[in-house]
Amino acid sequence: MYCSNCGNKVDKNAYICVNCGTILKRNSSNKECQTQNNNIFGVVSIGISIMAILFCLNGFIFGDITDVGMYTHVYERVFFAIGYNLIQIVLAIISLVLGLINARNKYNKIGIGISFVSIFLIVTEFIVILIY
Repeated sequence: MYCSNCGNKVDKNAYICVNCGTILKRNSSNKECQTQNNNIFGVVSIGISIMAILFCLNGFIFGDITDVGMYTHVYERVFFAIGYNLIQIVLAIISLVLGLINARNKYNKIGIGISFVSIFLIVTEFIVILIY
């Protein structure tokens, strides 16, 4: 290994160059801090995705969509579905964006997967409202 400053040969495990004093390696604690910050986005994505799923399940279990019946126009049902699922839509988008920040991270992959589950539930609620 060679020093990036003076070009002299140095040991591959050296922290500083003995010829010019340049720091060759950074502390591993910086890496640990960086990976923890990357994990934060994934964990927050998981939490927000779970909240979106709970809101979707709340709409399925406790929701009342009898306000929109068969005799209403399609555009009224679409607007009702958007209003009915607005919180879930916003939470799913936020969790998906947070999960995509560092998509290779394990927690972010889990957050993206759960986001897609919440998006599936939102689409299912849309279909139920439009058909009902």
